[in-house]
This record gives sequence, C-alpha cells and structure tokens, in this order.
Amino acid sequence: MPFNFLDLNNDVRKLMVSELESDIKNGKVYISTRFTPEGEAAYPKLLKVAIETGTEATLATSIDNPDFFKLLEANTSKTGIEDTRNVSDIAYLTFAEGEFNTYYMRGLCLHATNEGRTLEIYRAKEVGEARNESVVKIGTSIDAVTFLEELRSREANHFKYPVSGWLGGPNSGLSVKLI
Repeated sequence: MPFNFLDLNNDVRKLMVSELESDIKNGKVYISTRFTPEGEAAYPKLLKVAIETGTEATLATSIDNPDFFKLLEANTSKTGIEDTRNVSDIAYLTFAEGEFNTYYMRGLCLHATNEGRTLEIYRAKEVGEARNESVVKIGTSIDAVTFLEELRSREANHFKYPVSGWLGGPNSGLSVKLI
C-alpha cells in the first residue's frame, strides 16, 4: 500500500530537491549498508528523479535491481555470535519509503516555516498492525524548525530517526502534514 503524502506539491518538491542537493554537496546522503557499489553510485540520482517527479513507489521500483543490493549482510546474534544472513526481499522497499518520506518531511518543514505554519503527525500509509507507540503519536503537533534540525542532523550512513521520538521507526507509516 502506497503512502498518501497529503501536502506533496511542486513547491514542496523543490524544497525536497534543495535538501537533497545540500546533502549531496556535504556528503550526507544516507547510503544503505546493504547497497552494492553499483547501488551506492546510482542511488543519489535515482532519489533525485523520484523527488522531482515521482513517489516512494517509483524510487522503490528504480532501486529494485539485483545489482544494487547485497544478498547477504553481517549479523550479530543476541548472544554475540557473528554470522551472515540474507538481506530481506523487501529491503529496497523499506529503504525507499523511509528515505522519500524523510525528504518529504524536510521539504514540508521548510514550507511550513516559510508560511508560519505547524505540522501534525498522521498515518500516511496503512499498516497491517499499527504499533501502539505509533498510534498515540497521530495528531501530535510538531514545531517545523526543531523537527527539520533533527531530520538534518542524522549522520550520513548512520540512519536513525530523530531523538525526539516524534515518529515511529521504520515501517511505522507515519509522516507529517500542514495544519
């Protein structure tokens, strides 16, 4: 099921592109550790195309390439034993959704700031079983300036959601909208 980005328009897309270009210039584009060298090289361009004219679904389709993702990844069990495991068949989809949503939220933060508006958490994608920690966040108002700073502060190649915990983790289906 696709995301429903309520405020995605040409103005927000331009701001998203601006955020991406800044990340590219400063070496802050998040590159999945699951990418192969080919995927790593192709990804920023594919992300830009999706931001300019597509959605998280078009980004997912463009990176769903057997040459772009590793088949195996390192794994450390709870007991500390190191081995390898298969990369999830939907790793590309989870990655594309999270990254497109992140740039959407960054663009929307800029848009909200420019218009003196506030943001609110909403369910942008239906999920099979919503986590309680996600459900309770729906309807929460967010300061756009603070949220943008948090979204920008994540370190390149070390993805993490903002420390404020405003949003759920990967696959939460949460995003923000203008209010």
